[in-house]
Amino acid sequence: MNSIFIMKEKIKSYFESLEPKLLGVHREINVSYVKKLGQGTSNLNYLVKLRGIPQKFIFRMNMDPRNKGKSRREFEGLKAVQHINIAPIVRVLDESKKIFDADFLILDYIEGKTVDKTKIYLKDEMIVGVANLLAKIHSIKIIGNLN
Repeated sequence: MNSIFIMKEKIKSYFESLEPKLLGVHREINVSYVKKLGQGTSNLNYLVKLRGIPQKFIFRMNMDPRNKGKSRREFEGLKAVQHINIAPIVRVLDESKKIFDADFLILDYIEGKTVDKTKIYLKDEMIVGVANLLAKIHSIKIIGNLN
């Protein structure tokens, strides 16, 4: 068996062992499929679809062992802006390394295109949009104490 198949099965098993309310689901978790989305500079991402509900999730594993606390910082940052709907809802942070050899997050999947696949990629319209989004982010009052 190849390593991608094994990883997908581990993710499926992990999801199906979760308490449904952690994912905002009101029924037993039954995974329809797990699909590898790709690897960024320090994350390995999988798309997870549950049977019987339209919602999908991202399983994001930190692949940079030198960057300790990376997943925790992302978790806390996403929680801090969750109330204004500019980022996916983060559902789970697991730093235990009991099942996987790295820490990981589970977050809601947001349908859309990666920015490099849009018509406005690196055009003035995109630069203005990013500037407006950054201005909005910097105007957000943080609730709680963030390090």
